[in-house]
Amino acid sequence: MKGEFTTIARIIKKLGQSKLLYGGIGHDAAIIKLDGPKWLVATCDSLVEDTHFRRSLITPKSLGRKAACINISDIAAVGGEPKFALVTLGLPVKTKIAFVDNFYDGLKEELDKVGVIVVGGNLTRSKKIIIDVTLIGWVAKEEVILRSGAKINDYILVTGRLGQAKVPQHRLREARILAKNKLATAMIDISDGFSQDLGHLCQQSQVGAQVFSNTLPSRGEDYELLFTADSKNIDKIKKFLAPTMVTVVGKIKPQNFGYPVAKGWDHFR
Repeated sequence: MKGEFTTIARIIKKLGQSKLLYGGIGHDAAIIKLDGPKWLVATCDSLVEDTHFRRSLITPKSLGRKAACINISDIAAVGGEPKFALVTLGLPVKTKIAFVDNFYDGLKEELDKVGVIVVGGNLTRSKKIIIDVTLIGWVAKEEVILRSGAKINDYILVTGRLGQAKVPQHRLREARILAKNKLATAMIDISDGFSQDLGHLCQQSQVGAQVFSNTLPSRGEDYELLFTADSKNIDKIKKFLAPTMVTVVGKIKPQNFGYPVAKGWDHFR
């Protein structure tokens, strides 16, 4: 394998992209155009034992919460509202039923907070624990936020404090405020590290970026929002998202300016 993102690009080229897919493949969630005022939003994410978590370092309930949060975060990052979940579990034969019970307690607790219901899934045997959650929701077509909308002279902002999360917290409330008020021009959630995810946004928007602070971590399982906005909206954004902290961390520049390059998370590196 030549790396996660090279492999993804190869797969996209082989599959092609449907005209029903708004913005194409390569955003935090797929946006499927439907008749009517709202479009379908879908995402899926996997957690594999000893790759994404170790049983000795996380409780089953926290693992359930994490499985929910990482998917909610992806729906949030395009401005959407999650509604339904499908859950697949691959479990070793000797897994105790208490693990399953506690996992679903954590998953349901997190999904209940945002009005998501589990509507199905699958259970199978595997050598290690494998968790795969598919989340489906919708977004008003005028509220969609893609990674590709950043414009030169937009400011780059982040929510919260990076590099401090032990159990990830999604920013669905904040993302919905940005979407409904059309305050963000582009957005991504920070799951692969600040610099790498900023790079994804710049590539999709075909722009460069200047980062003001050199203290931001290049790795961190934060699931904070990284977004761009017109300078005239900065004060409004900070007011609307309070009490969540919002920090201006850079400015969008022409593509030839470049952007910080740092190795973030890559499953095949």
